[in-house]
Amino acid sequence: MFYEKTLKIVNCAKERRQKANELRFFGRTEEIEELEANFESFLSGKSFKSVVIKGDLGVGKTALCRLLLNNLGRKIDLIKATCFQTEQDFLLRPWRDILDQLNTLLVKKEVVQPKNWQILYQKFFPSYSNEKNQQPEITANNINCLSQIILEALEALKTEKIVIYVENLQWMDEASLSLMTSVLLHNESALFVFPLRTNYRRRVVDFINSVSHYDYLTLLELKPFTKEETVEFIERQIPNKKVEPALLQKIWQESQGNPLFLTEYVKQIWHNLKMDYLPKKIREELEFSIIDITDQERRILQIVAFFPNAAPIHMLQQLLDMTNEELVAGIYSLEKQGILQEFVISDEVNVQFSQKKLQEMIYREQTPSRLRVIHESIAKILEQQANSNDEILMSRIAYHYKRANQELKSLEYELSYLQIALKFQHELFPIYNETQDTSFDYQPLEIQHEFERFQKVGKRMDELAKQYEGSSEYQHLLMKYLYLEGRYLINLGDYDKGIDNIQRVIVKAKNYHNEKYLVRGYRQMIYYFIQTDKANDMAHYIDLAMDISIKNNDHESIGILLRLKGLYNLMIGNLHDAEELSRESITIFSISNDSREKYSSNIAAAFDYLAEIERLKDNYTQAVVYQKKAIKLCEELGLNNSLVIFYVDMGMSLFAKRDYEEAMVYFKKANKLYDNLTSPWKRTQLNVYQALIELRNGNLEKVLNYFVILDGRLESITNPRDRGMVYMLRAIIKHLLNIKRIENTDLSSMLTQSEEFYYEKARENLNKYRDVFELKHLDEVFAE
Repeated sequence: MFYEKTLKIVNCAKERRQKANELRFFGRTEEIEELEANFESFLSGKSFKSVVIKGDLGVGKTALCRLLLNNLGRKIDLIKATCFQTEQDFLLRPWRDILDQLNTLLVKKEVVQPKNWQILYQKFFPSYSNEKNQQPEITANNINCLSQIILEALEALKTEKIVIYVENLQWMDEASLSLMTSVLLHNESALFVFPLRTNYRRRVVDFINSVSHYDYLTLLELKPFTKEETVEFIERQIPNKKVEPALLQKIWQESQGNPLFLTEYVKQIWHNLKMDYLPKKIREELEFSIIDITDQERRILQIVAFFPNAAPIHMLQQLLDMTNEELVAGIYSLEKQGILQEFVISDEVNVQFSQKKLQEMIYREQTPSRLRVIHESIAKILEQQANSNDEILMSRIAYHYKRANQELKSLEYELSYLQIALKFQHELFPIYNETQDTSFDYQPLEIQHEFERFQKVGKRMDELAKQYEGSSEYQHLLMKYLYLEGRYLINLGDYDKGIDNIQRVIVKAKNYHNEKYLVRGYRQMIYYFIQTDKANDMAHYIDLAMDISIKNNDHESIGILLRLKGLYNLMIGNLHDAEELSRESITIFSISNDSREKYSSNIAAAFDYLAEIERLKDNYTQAVVYQKKAIKLCEELGLNNSLVIFYVDMGMSLFAKRDYEEAMVYFKKANKLYDNLTSPWKRTQLNVYQALIELRNGNLEKVLNYFVILDGRLESITNPRDRGMVYMLRAIIKHLLNIKRIENTDLSSMLTQSEEFYYEKARENLNKYRDVFELKHLDEVFAE
């Protein structure tokens, strides 16, 4: 029994070693082929070009060399030496090992008598002498002399195929590098192989450059694995274990494709352990990689570790108690060692870690009190340059205050970030500020990411509710959060939850005398009643908001409310007052060129209402003129959330003008913008009018596609005008099927009610003041 158990353990160990080898060399096909070609050229006597294999921590360079050297088997005589960090100031230490093994070969091959080598050792390595030990005098002449003797010895052994393998070249002393340079520049007998880490000193750079310049050296750089290689690689190591895609993604992010890290993570999965992304083995290797740095350089790294992305130099100057010259020298040294990277963003010099895992380790080593103090200092420095429209800066301040354990301050800036980031998604007619990125179109995945971040903030607010319930600061933050969430939900069509949030904002704003958020809450209620076509309720909130805005002499708010009051009059059929109020709003927002630019989308919205008024008067040409003004203002600034509304309305004006081809051009422009927007505004009108044009063109398959889209959306439509539009399309299609103008079995089977039913439903839901053209068009079709 004991024997069987022991045998099983041995077999498992063999399997693990085999897996480790596969792991180490997976994805290295090109490098292996290049190195093998170099070795084969050496064995055939064609070339004696030496090789430096450069790679970051754990990329398998040493193992790769050893693998290929072992595969060469008895074809070569291998001389090995290792440079140690603790011995990098010991003169010619690696060469002692090389010469010792070279001496053994010379004696073994009977090329030279031991006495001659003994003389050499006495001169350059006194420890071999019987006399009192003396440090050798290293001069240029001595180096040249020793170089010549080594070259002659290698030449004497040329037929034996000598490979000299020197590990950790980055720690070779200066005298040894000088000697190595001299040997390589005249070597025609042996092959030298040097595994090398990326963080090395200037003297190593000079050595590589000197020898490479004369084409005596090949530099082979090993890169970390790609994401695809990493995933395949993990699956190859543990084929009998199912690794979830989320875990594979996490391992890729944590490892950055580094084989050493991957090996450790695979071990944890293999043994069903809880994942530790900074285990002891990795920490040891990381610490070893910076063992050579000075105390001053470590202090720089400790501060840079506080910055998740990059550390601006000007902030390091404020946080570190050292002169600019000391800071620059330290960064330069760390950069040359491959520990830090330097780059410029917006004319500002930044540094970051080359290896994220090293940053994580250094950050973790610092005490909780130090973490809080430094993060707070960084947050305060960032606050001094804070711009209320810079969402990236807001996010950074929020991050550092959170790490400083100042939750309320962190939430304040996190909400400011979200307010900017989500603004273009739920503000139809935003106030433009030139510091914002106006070409800022979210892709669907980016929108989802931002909303997930939004939900996390909500969770944090809930967690702090009991602790800060009586705090006015917390209540104002909660007000801001509820307002943002309410706007977002209303914009997505979730009116019940959204309006509940806005009503809570209004109550809290009254209780805490916050008139800014009170007016904002009223405005959101106005927008809601616009979307649900409830003019009287809308008028009530316009009056409430206007009273506060006039009291506070808030011209911006007054201008917006005048436009909305004009829309209210448009909704109840009072076209004269609607026109006057829209023009008054344009005047307020056009006081100066700066003001006109800032409020471009609001001016454009007023032009859009003027266009609708002209359309209701059957003045379609003038409607198109106003629509073009609205579109031009928003195209200049890239305000796509507003622009999509004006494209749809322009298409509707052109349809009424019977310019169907040009109308479809604008509808297609709107469709393209909707791909990157979450807003439901005008989507129903867009699809209905596109279906009507395709119906005129006889493209019934496309009509069917639009019909299916609208049919699936009907139950969730709360705006009666939108429902009226859908029923208008149904009534028209049903009528044309009945009079045999069109034939389509799919459309027939979906329209189960009578044409009278759809006709009455359309007239019941369409607005008699605003949907004059649609009602007239419906009657014209039914008159056929």
